[in-house]
Amino acid sequence: MNWLLVVVGGAVGAPLRYLTDRAVQAHQGHGVAYVFPWGTFTANAAGSLLLGVLTGAAVSSPAHALLATGLCGALTTYSTFSYETLRLAETGRAFLAAANVVASLLVGLGAVFLGRSWRAGSGSGGGGRRSGTGAEACGQAYRGGRGFRRVSGGVRGWARHHSHRVRRAARSRTTGSVPPFSVLPRNTAPSPRRCHPCALSVPSVGQPSPR
Repeated sequence: MNWLLVVVGGAVGAPLRYLTDRAVQAHQGHGVAYVFPWGTFTANAAGSLLLGVLTGAAVSSPAHALLATGLCGALTTYSTFSYETLRLAETGRAFLAAANVVASLLVGLGAVFLGRSWRAGSGSGGGGRRSGTGAEACGQAYRGGRGFRRVSGGVRGWARHHSHRVRRAARSRTTGSVPPFSVLPRNTAPSPRRCHPCALSVPSVGQPSPR
């Protein structure tokens, strides 16, 4: 199905290039500027700009086949550009031939970059515009979900640890055993009644033990 879209786009792009070339040449006038291939130059620059806009917009595959491959492919022409450059060189206008090569490359690349940057920038603005590309949105959603799982996992771990400490304290109260030091309230020392008698008399350094 895409090949049919390419045919339709090419059927529109080729006549559009011809009409653009005729319209530009009709306003060229006479002199050295008339010899320069302004029609092909304008068509190539316009096609490069349109292709940059389509690339920045990330259009679907059918739209890309219709507009990028079909329309832009027929609107721009490398064969005519090469032929006109060679004709300028053969007629003794080497300076215009070199200028055509350099200007076509610079303007074509600049038009692609300008169209792509403009469309990408307009899609990432504020208000009702999109907040970014699909990949950036997916990355933000993934980072947000990962952070939520990390926080929720920490809360669940703290809750399990706290409930375990409460159950251990409850069992120690029912059995009369001494709870471990980790379940005692913070800044609270053990009761002397429940400590071993030897723990109450700690020998100083250098003195023998009472035993």
